[in-house]
Amino acid sequence: MKTIRFIVLIVGSVWALTGCGGGGSAPVVTDTAAPTISRVAVEPSTLIVSGVTSVRVEADVTDDSSGVDAVTVKATYPDGSEATQTLSAGSSTTYAVQFTPSWGGSQPGNVQFVVSARDKAGNSSSASAVGVRAAAPPPGTPW
Repeated sequence: MKTIRFIVLIVGSVWALTGCGGGGSAPVVTDTAAPTISRVAVEPSTLIVSGVTSVRVEADVTDDSSGVDAVTVKATYPDGSEATQTLSAGSSTTYAVQFTPSWGGSQPGNVQFVVSARDKAGNSSSASAVGVRAAAPPPGTPW
């Protein structure tokens, strides 16, 4: 009789520990959704080619599953060269960086900024490019 009680006790304990017969483990939720980038702003909208003008790049980024891991901005210059910077988390969902664009040439044109975000599960997304005009400096005074 003691052996039967012991076996019933073991079976009952295993049954209780496995979620009352339900397998014992919670369903695994996999994050397959990329972060959402809802707003990208670059200010000011015009740069002076030979100046040391910097721009502030801001983006609103959210990820409802695993959370935002990294937000970066890539600048593509008129001469085709590129530079990348990491945006820092600010208030709420806003990420920002003060960026000083520079490239080898002095030609005017457009600087394209693309913000990308990656979540903690490795999913990533990119926003549409935002262009900023790189203008030539005004001519000097003739005297």
